[in-house]
Amino acid sequence: MQVVSVHFPEFGFQRDDKLVRENVSKLNIDYPVAVDRDGELWDAYKNRIWPAIHVIDKSGNIRYQKFGGGRRDGLETAVKALLAE
Repeated sequence: MQVVSVHFPEFGFQRDDKLVRENVSKLNIDYPVAVDRDGELWDAYKNRIWPAIHVIDKSGNIRYQKFGGGRRDGLETAVKALLAE
């Protein structure tokens, strides 16, 4: 399983690669972080609010989606199902 984070910059300063790298390091994030400058992934996954979580299987099928904060009912179940496969 691979965790990937996608950063979609809302403001101009959030497009600064150096600033993104510094914050990834400061937060001890040890998985890849992509920067979606043009919002292509944002649009492809029909995101409208932050945060958005997508669990995608190795065939590219979305197995779980959650938009916004709060409870993430079903996330653990979706991850466990994929790990079992």
